[in-house]
Amino acid sequence: MNCMSNITSVKIWSAVLILFFLLVWTYVSQRSNNTWMLLGDFPEAHASLASAEALPAGTQIVVDPHEEWISFGDRPDDVVLLPKFWDIKLDPVPDAYTVEVTFEYDPEVYAALGGVNEVVGVFSYDRKEKAWIPLNSEMSTTRPVVRFETSYLDRFALGFYKEAKE
Repeated sequence: MNCMSNITSVKIWSAVLILFFLLVWTYVSQRSNNTWMLLGDFPEAHASLASAEALPAGTQIVVDPHEEWISFGDRPDDVVLLPKFWDIKLDPVPDAYTVEVTFEYDPEVYAALGGVNEVVGVFSYDRKEKAWIPLNSEMSTTRPVVRFETSYLDRFALGFYKEAKE
């Protein structure tokens, strides 16, 4: 009897493990097959937006670039913001959305500000706190672009943390 219960227990755990691995595989394959469609390319603004789902019909995308030094908002002392920020909005704002935003930056400006090996990232302006907040973003290793996903569009800038000099 004891041998039969051990065999049954092994079969149950095997089935649970197989089910678990199938669920993980399904999730990973869906995530990796997530196809982004271009919502708008704004070459003059050096920006583009993409989404996994279409926005509601009639939604307008407004990308307003500001080529100027960013003299407003608190930020850590070791953060250097590039001299440009973008105001982005959707009109009307959908109930729920996630977009991938891509910003292009000028490598010469980055270098002139002391950027050498620092990672360029995206910062969002928190209007309530009057501060620039770092966001999770990804810097391309082949082109001077930075991408991030967001479900909230407002004011964004690119910047980097200065390396500590010894």
